[in-house]
Amino acid sequence: MNRTTGLFLLCLLLFFGEQASFSQTDSLRVMSWNVENLFDTHHDSLKLDYDFLPDGDCGWTPVRYWQKLHDVARVVMSAGNDDRVPDLVGLCEVENDTVMFDLTRRSALRSCGYQYVMTDSPDARGVDV
Repeated sequence: MNRTTGLFLLCLLLFFGEQASFSQTDSLRVMSWNVENLFDTHHDSLKLDYDFLPDGDCGWTPVRYWQKLHDVARVVMSAGNDDRVPDLVGLCEVENDTVMFDLTRRSALRSCGYQYVMTDSPDARGVDV
């Protein structure tokens, strides 16, 4: 985990720690994962995302995009135990808000009620935390 990710997760934990009260038997489940180049298939004129377009070097098609979202959702849901998903999930290398919306609202994670916060990183490709 890099420094930016660690600071981001710490801030979220502090924020949610003030928002929720846990009894001594409850636990906060946290997951961090570098999902490696989770791009949508649309060009962002402010980013160098050409490789992750349908005609780019990676051949990033809508089918591949939705399959990756499905795979990410499956892993997040299976990371919990006792039928409880992680309370907080930190993802690295996500292109933008659109990807997070699709992941939290249009994948199997929609039933988990996740909300998301994006941070803007200086990465020229456009990936964020």
